[in-house]
Amino acid sequence: MVVRKPDMNFDKEGRGSFLPYPPKIGDLYYSGVDRMPWFELDEDYFSGVLPSQLVQFRKEMRRSNQGISDLTLSSDFSKVESVLEYSNRNRALNELIALKSDALERTKGSFFCDIEIKWLGIDVYCQGYGSLIREGIFKKPDSFSSYANGLNKHGLFDINSMFIDIYTEYYIKNSKDFELEEITISEAQLDKILVGLL
Repeated sequence: MVVRKPDMNFDKEGRGSFLPYPPKIGDLYYSGVDRMPWFELDEDYFSGVLPSQLVQFRKEMRRSNQGISDLTLSSDFSKVESVLEYSNRNRALNELIALKSDALERTKGSFFCDIEIKWLGIDVYCQGYGSLIREGIFKKPDSFSSYANGLNKHGLFDINSMFIDIYTEYYIKNSKDFELEEITISEAQLDKILVGLL
């Protein structure tokens, strides 16, 4: 996925589901999966200025991801690199991330990557809701202060962190009380996604 860099993860105009400021606590930025994915690609597509080869890639990518998950991914590294280059043509706002989880492998497949990946940590993602780390710890840090201390330097949980399941359960149990979008266990399609930087 092409996503915004952690400190550039904001829409200054505050449109849609994107904040007008980057999610952060002190000097710690959120570096997970829920970071304005494919933003310039979509913006220029809807503005009618996206080059035709990228329009075609976007259509193919949307079609191949339809009905599987609300995460739009591509395994065509050369085309994704082209999107990254295009998205950063005026200013280097974006970066390329790799995602890995059992659920993603089942629904979208997997492939061998011969490029070195710097694994950042685990994000807890819920289909239809987004990242529980971004929506909880970074949105309401006072309500989740004990869990904020469990985040690594990338604003994610370490791979074998004891906080992952405890935090997820706590978020689901208290989401309504903390005035967050309520998630019930029966609705939740939670995925522990390993996020890496390419």
